[in-house]
Amino acid sequence: MPPVNPGVSIQPPPRSSTDPVHSSTHIQLPKSVLRVESNLPQPAEATQLRNEHVALRTLFSNHVQCFYHGDDVRKTLDAATSMKGLFHVGLDDQEARQMLQSAVDPSTRHHAIRRLLGYAILRRIQPDILNEVSLLPTGTVRTLEAMSAYKGSQQGRCKWYEIDSAVTKNRNIDKNILLSKWRVLTGTLTYERHVANAFNADDERLQIIYDLVRSLDIVLAPFAVAELNDQRVSHLTELIKRATLYGNLLLSQGAAWSFQWIKGRNAGTRAAFPALVQLTDSNGIELPEMYILAGADA
Repeated sequence: MPPVNPGVSIQPPPRSSTDPVHSSTHIQLPKSVLRVESNLPQPAEATQLRNEHVALRTLFSNHVQCFYHGDDVRKTLDAATSMKGLFHVGLDDQEARQMLQSAVDPSTRHHAIRRLLGYAILRRIQPDILNEVSLLPTGTVRTLEAMSAYKGSQQGRCKWYEIDSAVTKNRNIDKNILLSKWRVLTGTLTYERHVANAFNADDERLQIIYDLVRSLDIVLAPFAVAELNDQRVSHLTELIKRATLYGNLLLSQGAAWSFQWIKGRNAGTRAAFPALVQLTDSNGIELPEMYILAGADA
């Protein structure tokens, strides 16, 4: 039976919160920030973020269980084509070989596909990914790159909040506070276009979504149940759309959120679905320790 439709209904942040996100110590906000503070929505409740994270994890798992078989594909698999698809998704040579080896083995196939989907989709809803493959709104990512300490590395990473240091602590605190308010303000002002009316014909994220579906399908097609192929591709597309709106929700919070892919204390164990961790409080101030809101799934 096909999984539950992954269609989204992400609501705007509530005006008040009975379950606030984790907070750091109280600080005095600059007057320039206080002037707009009363007009901004309150942070999304922790339960809303946690529930959406867990719902996505369940939908990913159901997708894999419903649409992929456990048959032997060694005689029919075109390994070169599969590797090409894995490169397009963003894996390096070693990661691609390990992923393909796990997918070919029926005993580890479903776990490998869950890991692939998690990595390919969720990394694209993080603000530190290159703009041309990001599932976040193009204008928002470009602005973040301009405001942040853009590295331009091979991974295309940019720091979207600044870790305090002894030399730059005060400067970074002011910057982080303003940046956190900018995220909330931007999310509020662009809600109608990027959430309420998401994925209209002129939504720039659609092309990136379709390109990702095509790249994933190159890898996944040999393991898919043939008679359910149309349903599988449609469901995968809707999964990516739901994850895209989840990324927009996280980015529109004052707090900075990220994904932790390593499960437990074993540094060599990558989770199939990451933990959701809070890095800063709602004012953008770095927490003494990151706060795990939803755990990783092996």
